[in-house]
Amino acid sequence: MKKGIAIRTILLLVLGILVAGIVIFLVYKYASGSIISETECNARLTEICLTCKNAGWGGWPSRENDPAFFSIIDTCANYTKFSSFGGSNNCGDLQNPCKMFGVQ
Repeated sequence: MKKGIAIRTILLLVLGILVAGIVIFLVYKYASGSIISETECNARLTEICLTCKNAGWGGWPSRENDPAFFSIIDTCANYTKFSSFGGSNNCGDLQNPCKMFGVQ
């Protein structure tokens, strides 16, 4: 009977470690927020600039009607290289910062 208890204890211990690992992974993944590399920011901001250029540098999209669009901009503005993108509220505000990508 002691052998059966030892096997059950080991299985429960392994299962507990596995569950704890999954929980720690999920907490880290969702609590750390969106981390975008500088290279990825470069690519995404270029796409955003082209979208704004094609839209005519107007008021669309704006922070109010497309918050996901501007969350990328806010995240990337934390890099010194892209700090000029910070505080923008619509495509019109991005016209000057987008010149660094050659989008005019």
